[in-house]
Amino acid sequence: MLGKKLQTSVPQMMRLIRAEVIANLHNEINFEQVRLLKLISEGHHQKVMSEMMQVTPAAISKTIESMVTKGLVKRKTGEDRRCQILALTASGKKFLNKVMQSVELKLNASILNLSSTEQKQLDQGLSVLDKLTAMMKEVKMLVLFLPLLLLVEANAAVITLKDAFSAARLNMETLKLADATIEQREAQKTRARGTLLPTIAGVGTYTRIDAPDALAGGASPFLLTRQYSYALRVIQPLLRGGTLAAMDLTKENILLAQFQKNSSELTLYQLVVNSYYNLIASRLDQANLLELKRLSAERVRELRGRSSIGRSRRGELVEAEAQLLTSDSQVQQGVINLGQSEQNFQFYTNLKPEELAPLMDPPYVDGSLQNYLNRVRTRPDILASQQQIRVAEKQVEVAKGAHYPSLDFTGNYYFKRTGILSTSDWDAGLAMTIPLFQGGTVQASVREAVEGKRIAELNTSESTRAAERDLAVIYQNYLQITQQLVTLKSAKEKAEEAYQYSRKDYGNGLVTNLQVLQSLNLYMNTKRTYDTLSALSLMSYHNLQAATGVLP
Repeated sequence: MLGKKLQTSVPQMMRLIRAEVIANLHNEINFEQVRLLKLISEGHHQKVMSEMMQVTPAAISKTIESMVTKGLVKRKTGEDRRCQILALTASGKKFLNKVMQSVELKLNASILNLSSTEQKQLDQGLSVLDKLTAMMKEVKMLVLFLPLLLLVEANAAVITLKDAFSAARLNMETLKLADATIEQREAQKTRARGTLLPTIAGVGTYTRIDAPDALAGGASPFLLTRQYSYALRVIQPLLRGGTLAAMDLTKENILLAQFQKNSSELTLYQLVVNSYYNLIASRLDQANLLELKRLSAERVRELRGRSSIGRSRRGELVEAEAQLLTSDSQVQQGVINLGQSEQNFQFYTNLKPEELAPLMDPPYVDGSLQNYLNRVRTRPDILASQQQIRVAEKQVEVAKGAHYPSLDFTGNYYFKRTGILSTSDWDAGLAMTIPLFQGGTVQASVREAVEGKRIAELNTSESTRAAERDLAVIYQNYLQITQQLVTLKSAKEKAEEAYQYSRKDYGNGLVTNLQVLQSLNLYMNTKRTYDTLSALSLMSYHNLQAATGVLP
């Protein structure tokens, strides 16, 4: 019962707020702008306000600019001169207080019209909501911030870059292969350790010979024509050339496999970063193309009306129709590009690319280029390359071990034995093998291992230099992109302003339709470039972090 009353009362309260806004500034300030004033008064950052109001940063900037023009909001420079702080002017504070006080009076009047039972139920319901939303200091302001509660629920389905990477780690076979390689190297270590442990085996012999003619009639243990034995044999290696080096080699190979897995994970992250922000860029571009098509269609409709009454030439209408067809073709190409981006994103993450997190302003780089370069050597792929050198060193030791002698202890315990040793239950001995000449194969193996180490050292040197070069390029590109975004933002705003002036001037007969279309294309092309570069700037930033081995 209480839930039903609250649901019916909320729209009434919202209408009171909207009505009060209209009454105070005669439609010059809308409801969303009042919400924005409230958030600015609480000291929220522009990016946070964009998320809370569920609109793009560009829309927030445009709204703030209009309120700055009206004298309700002012900008202040923070400690970092590149960062601006928003605050209400005296007029803005006066207006907001007037609206809030008036709304509160009207809400109180509405509540007084309820019966005592209804008021009690309403108070109980609001008390519960107040406990669940401790960030709200006044229960009656809950109505104003109700959309924020809906936003929390909506954001649950938003896919962030971290979510996409987590999904890719579970989806892609690359990391599963890396895990399998580590397990394989662990098995090789167990096998190498086994060569140092004793071998126990059951053995048996059976020999049948013809008796010598001269002594055929005599019985002697030396003349048994059938001799056999079965025993338990133990062989313990005591000295094997290169065995310990082989054990160390398996340990180094396990460490190498772990570095390679980390390197594969970093590479996968870079692929996810690119696919994630390429998808966002494709969506923004498609939205801009649809906007271009809509504005072009509006232009056609306007000129058709003007042409029908003789206020515009037929050629102007044809120009606008050509513009509309061109924009429609661009939209179709945008659909293709968007589909490719979605397929690429889904390939890595196995996620349906539904709602992605909104774009934020590109962060400032933390540290100089040299600070980033100093971190390159701790990157997983560079560590893996350095580990290849240590593996190659162990392979040289293993190859040299073939020059060394081998010594084994052998012991037999006989369960049955014939011949002259039938009364002996066991025997033991040492067997040594000294390699003297093996056709030069051992020396060739050593030379091969030495060259393998040299190759690993050269690969490490080249990989490190390439990583430092790539990092320097990404670092410089990111700085240039952030600077370019500032210029493009101003260019976009000017282009939009020029387009609006062109439309007005056309109505006054000051410019031609072709000039209007040119200003429209300039505005939309600039906006497309700005939005795409905004996505690419964040892609570049995360690639810069990944270039030093940083994962989310």
